[in-house]
Amino acid sequence: LSIIVMNGATTALFSSDRFLENFSEDVALKYKTQAAGKYGMLLGGRPELLASVKAFLDKPFLGHGSWAMDKEFYYTDMINELKLELGYENIRADYSKIKLVPAHSFLTGSVVWAGIFGGLFWLVLINKVLKIFILNINVLPIYFYTGVIFFVWDFLFSPFMAITRWHTALFLATFFLYSYLLNTNQGVKKYK
Repeated sequence: LSIIVMNGATTALFSSDRFLENFSEDVALKYKTQAAGKYGMLLGGRPELLASVKAFLDKPFLGHGSWAMDKEFYYTDMINELKLELGYENIRADYSKIKLVPAHSFLTGSVVWAGIFGGLFWLVLINKVLKIFILNINVLPIYFYTGVIFFVWDFLFSPFMAITRWHTALFLATFFLYSYLLNTNQGVKKYK
């Protein structure tokens, strides 16, 4: 429900000429085009969801394997055709530089690569991180506040590549170690 409300609000905002006049002409056009389609801003800004969902449905249990290649650009062509049908843009996106099945988040990438079990892994992990964060919110250093925000953002919107892999691994390792030490009182001062 919150995603639907946020999508509706951002679509209305980025369709408003009054709001868009604050941006350069090319940026305003990009935002307006993304918000103009049938399903609003979310799908306009993240068209890779179209390919990710289709790729997941093609192989839902075991996925396409690590670093799944988009052979003959099947999913890329499908994105471009669907974007035109849904009214998002009249320019073809070029995903050919990467040559992977397009996916734009940890979650969608993992269901493409590893099927339902890859998605369950990230869902269980984010649930655990958020639960620990909420239970210890009063005693965590600022690093973990920003780390959780970036982790949730990456989970929803960042591909699992390059720098995101490194900073996510570093964040998770320090987060789980700190919470372990906090709960066992080994070397971490508890504040009351």
